[in-house]
Amino acid sequence: MYDFKSLHLLTTAIVQSHLSGIHSAVKMLGARVKILVQYLADVKKGTVFPYTPPALTYVGVIQQPAPAAMRQIASLCQRLPALDTASFQHEHMAEFNDSLLLAYLATVTKSAQTLNEVVDRFNVGFDRHSRRRGLF
Repeated sequence: MYDFKSLHLLTTAIVQSHLSGIHSAVKMLGARVKILVQYLADVKKGTVFPYTPPALTYVGVIQQPAPAAMRQIASLCQRLPALDTASFQHEHMAEFNDSLLLAYLATVTKSAQTLNEVVDRFNVGFDRHSRRRGLF
């Protein structure tokens, strides 16, 4: 059976590893989105073009972005959820409330552990069931 301290350490380790994985995934996704945004800005300015085979490149011909690359980027953008829909707002609020509840429960658990330690110390200091019956 676990005591409060070992249970707290175990749950802390599990939550920390889970959040660490989520953090690294979001960080990697953010870096990739920045690359795509920069690429699209450069394509719009005309400074960068997707790969065009050398046989199709002629002197004096203006290169156009490869349709396949643009279709893939458009497909990726279509997969992202719209941020202003009612269902997204509902799911976002549910996730937000769940995270607040988790933080609240962690605080209550830590407080209960601290209170348990105080009660144990009090019981050791003022033990009423001791065998010594003397002046007190």
